[in-house]
Amino acid sequence: LIYRFAFDYTDQNRNFLKTFSTWQELDKHLNKIDVLTSFIYFAGKNGLAANKADIEKSGVLLKTHLKAYIIRNIFNDKGFYPVALSIDTVF
Repeated sequence: LIYRFAFDYTDQNRNFLKTFSTWQELDKHLNKIDVLTSFIYFAGKNGLAANKADIEKSGVLLKTHLKAYIIRNIFNDKGFYPVALSIDTVF
C-alpha cells in the first residue's frame, strides 16, 4: 500500500514535484506537508483501518518510507537511499 500511495501521490503531483532541483529540496517540502495523514486516509479508503497505537509506534518509519518512495519516483535511487537509510541506526 505504501508503494501504491507513493505512486499515486507522485502521479497526481508530478508536474509540481519535478520543479524541485534536488532530492534534498523535495525532502524538505515533504517534511512540511502531512504525508502520513494523507497515507492514513488513503489506507482507510483501501480497507486498512488506522490503529492509533501502531501509527504512534511506526509513524516515523512510515513517513520516512513514504517520502523515500515519492522521492524515488522523481529522482530514482539517488534520493531514495539517503532518505530511506536516514533512520537506520545500523547503517
